[in-house]
Amino acid sequence: MLEAIIGHLKKLYKDKRGVSNVLVIMLGLILITIAVANVVLWNYQMNQLDWEKAQEKIEITYFSDKSPWFNSNAEYILEMGQCISGTYEDTWHPKDNAYQTFVEESDINNALISASPSEYMILGSTRYIDGSVDDLKDDDNIYLTFGSYSSESLTGIFGNSANGTGYTSVLRNQMYGSLFVSPSAYITAKSISFFGCSSVGTRNVKCMIVRHIDMQIIAITEPLSISTTLQWWTATFSSPPTLEPNTEYVLMIIPNNHIKFYYTDGFANQGHYDTSNNYNSPSNPTDSQHNDYQYCIYCTYEMDLEHRVEIEFRGNVTLASWTQITLAVDSSSTSDTVTAVFQLYDYQAGRYSEVGEDGYASSIIGTNDFLLTKNITSNINRYIDYNGGWRLKVTCVKSTSTSFNFKADLIELKFSIQNDSDFTLSIIGEFTANIRNFLPSSIRFINVSLRVKASDNFEALILKAYNQISRQRDIIAQIDISSAFKYYNVTLPDWQSYIDNNGTLKLIITDSGPDATQTTIYLDFFGVQIIFNGVLVSIRNIGVTTVHIVSIWVINATHHIRYEENRFLNSGETAYYIREDIYWPKGIYMVKVTTGAGNIAVSLIK
Repeated sequence: MLEAIIGHLKKLYKDKRGVSNVLVIMLGLILITIAVANVVLWNYQMNQLDWEKAQEKIEITYFSDKSPWFNSNAEYILEMGQCISGTYEDTWHPKDNAYQTFVEESDINNALISASPSEYMILGSTRYIDGSVDDLKDDDNIYLTFGSYSSESLTGIFGNSANGTGYTSVLRNQMYGSLFVSPSAYITAKSISFFGCSSVGTRNVKCMIVRHIDMQIIAITEPLSISTTLQWWTATFSSPPTLEPNTEYVLMIIPNNHIKFYYTDGFANQGHYDTSNNYNSPSNPTDSQHNDYQYCIYCTYEMDLEHRVEIEFRGNVTLASWTQITLAVDSSSTSDTVTAVFQLYDYQAGRYSEVGEDGYASSIIGTNDFLLTKNITSNINRYIDYNGGWRLKVTCVKSTSTSFNFKADLIELKFSIQNDSDFTLSIIGEFTANIRNFLPSSIRFINVSLRVKASDNFEALILKAYNQISRQRDIIAQIDISSAFKYYNVTLPDWQSYIDNNGTLKLIITDSGPDATQTTIYLDFFGVQIIFNGVLVSIRNIGVTTVHIVSIWVINATHHIRYEENRFLNSGETAYYIREDIYWPKGIYMVKVTTGAGNIAVSLIK
């Protein structure tokens, strides 16, 4: 074999053309190898792209120059009138054969005065927190706030109150004490008592409460001078601390010289001591050691059983032959299940109204505002003095060891003379829009829409919006309604004056004035919508991989426009944003969103 190869090489050596053939063959093989590798690589890359493309899946969930409709999320408030059928949810969707029906009621506005308090008097140990009586004129989430005080408490002790027989000799600058658990409610520590005596002469001792979890000193008593008489000694706090419920505390002493500190048997590691502290400036005993002694030391405390707020509000009204008083109080608390009692002063009886009397009302309030109303139709003059003055006492009570705040939003007395010949209507609705999701510059205006009819053709409705700046009800439209359902749309260009910090818009529907005909109003739809400069785009990634949105197409019969986009969406993520540069076509059009991998989501908009 070797001889054959050598022979061929000699032959090739003699034949220069043979060498050239070998080189050509070798180069050809290299080129073929490269080509095949490129084909394989290209095929792999195509398969990879196809796989990635197959994993992508996006959808267009919203595309419009208008937001979705925002409807009232609670029952409408009726200042005048009655709801005779339906609920606020029946006004969410038009043309669904469901609507809410209201009927006018006898007008008292032609002889009505609304009176809010002009001053208040704090009773008991109630604390003023924030606000003024001007905040009581409107139901606008601006409060006059008062803090509660402890109206009932008990005194107790926790620690070891037994007289021990064994003792520890505690030297100067040494800190000794034992671990105990506080009661199951917040308490105020008043003093610390310990059983012991001085070894010689008199000694000064300080007592302290140490939080066990981090060995931080919570409070230190005033210094106490003790003698050689063995007895219980008590040191008081100049600023009594509040202790947490069910919490481990170490009650400790530190003397300025040698004393005897008595103990009884305790559990493992109950005793704590620090032999290198400082009487003049006690520091946290974080390096404490332990023993099994239960030192004779205890804390005397006060535990609050009840907290209350007491305020008297005062106002004046013009003297007249009033036939009805309507008391309205919108309030809340920083704690749940607070009992609130409202008592008008009875000038004939010389006292506040009592349970069962017309001038007495009560409710349970919590952290959400609650509107209480009470109508008084008899003995009206009992609650007004000869100068037109009136007084309302508010008492809030809760069985608790923790203080709370009472927040008054609206306090109003309406004095009226009933006139059964005229009828009127006033409805308040609150609409919360996701206004904080958008820049103010992207909002063109707010649209208010109603679909409504009346039982006669003689009514005109007034649509008002509560102005957050002037705190007035601005008339924004007058609507001449008929006995057939119709849509009515009103724009709010100066929308920022009417939206509060929570994005809430308060709208009021009233009739144009009292009349002798009792009209029924059928409200099929009542909603608020944001109109944008540009369009609101919402795209959701429902695939399993991250997608790269590269363009948005808007297509109709006359336009085929591409808008650049550069947005990445993780799996399950939704992009919700405004594009102010996108042209909003009229009529039917198609929106197409494309990804970098070539996937497309399409939505037909009518």
